[in-house]
Amino acid sequence: MIRLAAVIPAAGLSSRMGSFKPLLPLGDRTVVEQVVRLFTAEGVDPVIAVTGKRSDEVADAARRAGGDVVHNPGFEQGMFSSVLAGVESLPELVEAFFLLPADMPLIRQETVQLLVEELRPLHGKSHTFTL
Repeated sequence: MIRLAAVIPAAGLSSRMGSFKPLLPLGDRTVVEQVVRLFTAEGVDPVIAVTGKRSDEVADAARRAGGDVVHNPGFEQGMFSSVLAGVESLPELVEAFFLLPADMPLIRQETVQLLVEELRPLHGKSHTFTL
């Protein structure tokens, strides 16, 4: 079975939004908690939230949802720096990873479930996916 991970960039400034997006309420949790749980609910491990602005608060929310955390000290350089920080922190045994910014919490659980079901049997096989 392929070892899957997820990287959740949650380090941005939210300057255009006016409110800090990762910590906005969404139902009974925050936006970042919702995104982390999309993957933890499907057994994806690790799920790494990349923090920047308001790092401690985002880290607490991500951990509450079952995620791991890495801080990107260069978060002001843009999202790609957070993607790199997350990817660099992945364990060596991870064969594929999901990338979903924290400000996209409305992905359906069924979508993640279907993707996981398609990816898991690919262990040890060469694979490339283009969306």
